[in-house]
Amino acid sequence: MSRAGAGERGFTLIELLVTLTIVALVAAIAMPRLNALLRPDIDRTAQRVALAIRDQRSIAMRSGRVLTINAQSVTPILPPGTVVAEAALGEQGLTFFPTGASTGGRIVLEASDGRRAISIDWLTGRVTVGPAP
Repeated sequence: MSRAGAGERGFTLIELLVTLTIVALVAAIAMPRLNALLRPDIDRTAQRVALAIRDQRSIAMRSGRVLTINAQSVTPILPPGTVVAEAALGEQGLTFFPTGASTGGRIVLEASDGRRAISIDWLTGRVTVGPAP
């Protein structure tokens, strides 16, 4: 024997529909923004490559060794759809000296959302990111 209303637990159909509607609205608002955050863009990629080049310069300075990198060493850290469009690093690649100076050069990255140039100053070894010509 069951008593009507006594001890019954659960949600009504109206409560479930309202909850699902709210969840759907939040998802519809959040998904485009989440996609933009997850999709790699050329600016973040160029900054990441510039950071990797700066790290190589720091290693050369700390270790007191001459360190050479080339455009192919950058390729593994590029997201799909991004390519090295131009690499003006010299015949041997980009060389960092223990003083922090370098042979200088430029790497141009290209993706569907634009192009960015990573420039390395020969005298100071300073690495900068800017618009590509």
